[in-house]
Amino acid sequence: MDGLVLTLEENGGFHYEHWMDISRTPVYSNNGTYRINRGVLRLFPNHSTINNGHHETEMETEYYPVHWGKRHYLINSDDMVQFCNSVNDATQYNQDLSRSDFIRSGEEELPHESLMPDVPAEWRPYLLPSVVRGQVTRIIDDKTGAIDIGSTSGLQPGMKLREENTHSDVEVVTCSPKSAVVRLLEPNEHSKTWFTVGTQVVSREGSRR
Repeated sequence: MDGLVLTLEENGGFHYEHWMDISRTPVYSNNGTYRINRGVLRLFPNHSTINNGHHETEMETEYYPVHWGKRHYLINSDDMVQFCNSVNDATQYNQDLSRSDFIRSGEEELPHESLMPDVPAEWRPYLLPSVVRGQVTRIIDDKTGAIDIGSTSGLQPGMKLREENTHSDVEVVTCSPKSAVVRLLEPNEHSKTWFTVGTQVVSREGSRR
């Protein structure tokens, strides 16, 4: 069991803990102060404590509050595209939060009411209003191919799609209005090649829309 807790106190202080087993004994902790300016939460750590020889990289210090229905998240800027990808894929994001992100305690099972989360404007183009579907039209190499949908369908570089048969992750590399170059991130175990012409890709696994 791996978990993170970030506590924001009314006096402007914060406390952060990371544990890795059911005892919830912190292997890493930190505290300091925080400020919210123009919708961005910034943490100013004072010091860190590392227990049992655990190695912890520098903690993230910049977060964006995101409301999604009745849920409240703190998403690190580096994880915002990943968050949008999970929304597009209809994933319960709280079940697979990036290691540096948070959902308010007790809200993990609250409904998001199928609303779009209110991510900052910079990342709104990464939220797809509906399911998109395309197919590989050209093989570039064993890991990349061209597909027949692009930015006019809502695609952006960095978006994730799914290869429909094996459910492997596919990343959009570049876009033009009517096409895109995508890279398969996991091997296709049912084929000697990663891509074949006609391979179907979709933004939401299991959808036929």
